[in-house]
Amino acid sequence: MDTTAFLLLFVVFGARRSISQELLVKPEITMNEETGVYLPGETITINCLDDKKYRSGNYAFYKDGNELQFSTSSTVYQIATTNRNDQGDYQCRYSYRINGEWKWSSFSDSAPIIVTDPITTPRISPDKPTGVYLKGETVTITCIVTGYYRDKTFHFYRGSSPLYSDQVLAKDKIATFKVSRADQGGRYQCKYGTTVNRRYLWSQISEAVTVTIADPLTVPAISLDQPSGVYLKGDTVTITCTVAGDDRDKTFHFYRDRQTLYSHQIITKDNIGAFTVSRTDQGGSYHCQYGTSVNRRQLWSQHSEDVTVTIADPLTTPGISLNLWSGVYVEGEMVTITCTVSRKNRDQTYHFYREQELLNSGQITTENNSGTFPVTGTNQEGRYYCQYGIYVKTRRLLSQRSKAVTVTIADTLKKPRISPDQPSGVYLKGETVTITCTVTGDYRDKTFRFYRDRQTLYSHQIITKDNIGTFRVTGTDQGGSYHCQYGTSVNRRQFWSQLTEAVTVTIAGLPKPNISVDSRLVLKGGKVTFNCTTPGVLPGFTFYLYRHGEANYSDVQTAARDNSVTFTITNIDHTDGGNYTCLYKGDVWGRLLTSAESDPVHITVRDRFVALEVGVGSAVVLILILALLGVCFWKKGKCKSNREMRTTAPPSDQTNEALTYAVLNLQTLPRKDGGQRNIIQSFGEESSTYAVVKR
Repeated sequence: MDTTAFLLLFVVFGARRSISQELLVKPEITMNEETGVYLPGETITINCLDDKKYRSGNYAFYKDGNELQFSTSSTVYQIATTNRNDQGDYQCRYSYRINGEWKWSSFSDSAPIIVTDPITTPRISPDKPTGVYLKGETVTITCIVTGYYRDKTFHFYRGSSPLYSDQVLAKDKIATFKVSRADQGGRYQCKYGTTVNRRYLWSQISEAVTVTIADPLTVPAISLDQPSGVYLKGDTVTITCTVAGDDRDKTFHFYRDRQTLYSHQIITKDNIGAFTVSRTDQGGSYHCQYGTSVNRRQLWSQHSEDVTVTIADPLTTPGISLNLWSGVYVEGEMVTITCTVSRKNRDQTYHFYREQELLNSGQITTENNSGTFPVTGTNQEGRYYCQYGIYVKTRRLLSQRSKAVTVTIADTLKKPRISPDQPSGVYLKGETVTITCTVTGDYRDKTFRFYRDRQTLYSHQIITKDNIGTFRVTGTDQGGSYHCQYGTSVNRRQFWSQLTEAVTVTIAGLPKPNISVDSRLVLKGGKVTFNCTTPGVLPGFTFYLYRHGEANYSDVQTAARDNSVTFTITNIDHTDGGNYTCLYKGDVWGRLLTSAESDPVHITVRDRFVALEVGVGSAVVLILILALLGVCFWKKGKCKSNREMRTTAPPSDQTNEALTYAVLNLQTLPRKDGGQRNIIQSFGEESSTYAVVKR
């Protein structure tokens, strides 16, 4: 091999050896907590350690394969405040510039970081919740931990000093010691330690509990209200527990045959226990003890000596009832409670209770088996019981209390106010009367009733909607004194208010007036007088005259003393002819009323020369009529079918004059004036004669 070839091989293999030597070492990742277990809020510090062969390089940190930080100089990645999101697998790697080229190391091994909750603060609890103990008692203190931790170590403290084995017997989470001295009282605390994912953690110290050392209580004495100790079923046993030499507030417990009696078995008030005998098994040996509170611990004395109670047959339980089935009353009403007993005894006496309170004679009046009291206020509401007693020999026996009946006191209904839509209360036939019943200050659901002359008005007499009643006036019998009232329901009892004050409804019937005229046929330039009359005497009423239903024709007239007025029209003209009516108006009990118009009367206005001509013609016609009448009487049968006598004038022509009518069948005859007339009237001083000619 020549020198050139050898040099070439040396360069190639030497270069490869140099690159191999320059391969970067896999870095090592470390943390400030070697277990990798952190609590939320702690600081995580991660170091990426290389072989330090090169002075400077680049460092990259990764979490779960994702790059977190790239630094040109720092080998440290830090998380200042840890939270759950920082949990994961962490790695790092580094790079250096070698021969002008950047080389990266391989990734470090994964370093898992676990973020776990702090271990819970323990709670210390003495076996006596109040922390009060008597000398000679054993104190048991438990350090309670919530959450599951497999292995735990517990430490106990009194004050700030740890307790050692010569002071307390500690086993797992429980520490015990026997009270022998007062100085064993004080403030006790505990804490514990445990391993969480290879990291050993200590809890915070618990809150303190106070242990107080108290003296024991004395032994009480027990006695019965019946010295014989004999009771009947239904009787009340009263047991007294007496304590001497202890002035503290006390609570008493009673026992039968060493079993505690609870509130459903005995009623305890101060140092007295009482119960109603209902079963024979309530007999037995009774004893008591008392307790007092020291720093909220109830301390109990030793049990008293025993007394024996013997149970006999009971009295029957009475029944109880109210005079109102609903039990609802208002102020001023009388409540009557009746106590009923199945087996009567002449010596029975009765007692009444409201809730658990015996009612005295000032609260209820008792007569035989009934108790009564007037309602004066809502403080009388509640559940009521009764009880009876009898004497057997010289012993007073009491029954059990009855079941309860509930008395409810409702507010008294307010008196409503009534008002018609017409303040005067005066209405005409055909009008609608609207009456309103008003209630103030009562917002309950209400029902309203209306009355006329104290008689209830029903739906065919008045239409009621809420508090308003309406009806249409059809007759004068609808007038009268109207009242209203309202009602409301309380616990199914219907209450009704007082009746309102009365309002008077007056049905005014102004009769239609009559109109008459002194003459129906009036000469032009003359005068005519109308008389308007009412059936009754209505002084002070105002009368009005109308022509063809139009406005007043002449001045208004007022009736001063009688029931009629006259209207005179002078200087008559043709325009004054036509139909005339009258009406009147007046104040009736404060309301201005108007009557209906009268039936019409008709007047006709004629010129004066026509009247003279008609007078002459009338005389001729009268002679002719008389002649024709003679012929008709002579030919009675023939004329009977051709004539008709009338004794009554047609309605349009009636006046106060005496009239005679004849109906004739005549042929048309020529007149000198070339005209024909249908009606001819002859005027006289006392009467008029009319002839109606049919062609």
